[in-house]
Amino acid sequence: MGQCQGMFDNMVEVFTASKPKTLMFHIGTSNWQRQGEFASGSGIVHAYMHQTFKSMPGVKCYSIYPSKNQTRPEAGEEDNFWVFKLDHDIPICESVSPNSSYRWYFMNDEQFAAYLQRLDKEVCQCVDETEKKEGKDFDCLITHHAFANAMTSGQIPGRRARPG
Repeated sequence: MGQCQGMFDNMVEVFTASKPKTLMFHIGTSNWQRQGEFASGSGIVHAYMHQTFKSMPGVKCYSIYPSKNQTRPEAGEEDNFWVFKLDHDIPICESVSPNSSYRWYFMNDEQFAAYLQRLDKEVCQCVDETEKKEGKDFDCLITHHAFANAMTSGQIPGRRARPG
């Protein structure tokens, strides 16, 4: 436990030392375990990272993750995350998943492009809405896994800099 506390203390120092408030945004790759929906390890890790960062003094953490079944926060839940609604299971690369058998390669080029475009639009909408509410820009954008989320996060700064 001492090693974990030391790591947490180091993270607090890095993210809060020079800024009065640090804003973080996470793009998750799997759903969180809530509303009766089972979560994969990736979804559980993202949820706990979100909770850990938001528990740090001076850090506000916001997230988005995909789900076919879940909805926005319910009464009693914090309003610091969004659900990227899907009409299919969460796309995965690995051969075995406890809650999805839908593979990225099941999508044709048009479906994949539409998925990325909608993810980009929703993430930018969440980021814009939150920055307006918080009165400052996000300090960091974290993507879980290095596929569609990383592709989307790489497009966001340029998209947000263009007019319109």
